[in-house]
This record gives sequence, C-alpha cells and structure tokens, in this order.
Amino acid sequence: MTTMATERSLSELLFVVPQFEPHPPLYNVFMWAWVGIFGTSEIAMRSSSVLFSIATIPLVYLLVRRLFDRPTAVIVGTFVAVSPFQIWYAQEARMYAPLVLLTVASFYLLVRLTESYTRRTAIGYVAVGVALAYLHIYGLFVLL
Repeated sequence: MTTMATERSLSELLFVVPQFEPHPPLYNVFMWAWVGIFGTSEIAMRSSSVLFSIATIPLVYLLVRRLFDRPTAVIVGTFVAVSPFQIWYAQEARMYAPLVLLTVASFYLLVRLTESYTRRTAIGYVAVGVALAYLHIYGLFVLL
C-alpha cells in the first residue's frame, strides 16, 4: 500500500490504477491523502484503520440502541470492541476497517430512513452507499 500511496499521482490512482487493480479506487485515494499528511511510517499507515475501527464502536452502539435498547447496545458495542476480526483489521493498512464502518453507517442511515424520511438522512445514505461502492466490491453486497 505504501508504494501505491507514495509513488502514484492522484490522477494515476483515479484513472490508471483501476485498469489493473481489482479494488475500486477510493481507499487508494484516501491513503494517498493520508500519507501526504501523516507520512509513511508503519504507525502512520496503520493509524487510519485504528481510527476507523474505533469509530465503528459508537456507531454500532447507536444502531443497536435505535433497533433495541440501551443494555443490548452496550453488549453489542462491547462485542465489537473485543472482536478478533475487528482488532485484526484495525491493525492492517487495508480497506476492511473503513468497509465495516461504512457498512454500519449504511444500516444506521437505512433504519433512520425507514423511521422518518428526511432529505439530510437520504443524502447521507446515498453518500455512504457511493463510498461503499468505490471502497470495495463487497460494498455493493451491502447495498443489495
């Protein structure tokens, strides 16, 4: 990932790399910007996944709280916080941590839309859906 983020220009990441890379370009573009700000050290590269994983926990809490109740939300949030899958991908400079965050955000916004439609929630849901589609091919399965 370091090579992709440091040795390619933004236009290459958007137009050339997608011709041979099986994954959509959003994560590569994000890492290009991240590396430009924070550098290419191992900690800098992995810290984005840590932040995405940490942000997933309160979002899971909000989703489960909206669907069930507070005690259930606390339990599920705790399970997510100690999940081996979540911990593993929080340590990798890969697109899986943001994929989980966007998936949970998508479900949260969908639940909010079914409860009461607002233009802001609808725009958020579409924006998260587009981000999912451009982040990883599995993001399309979430939308389906």
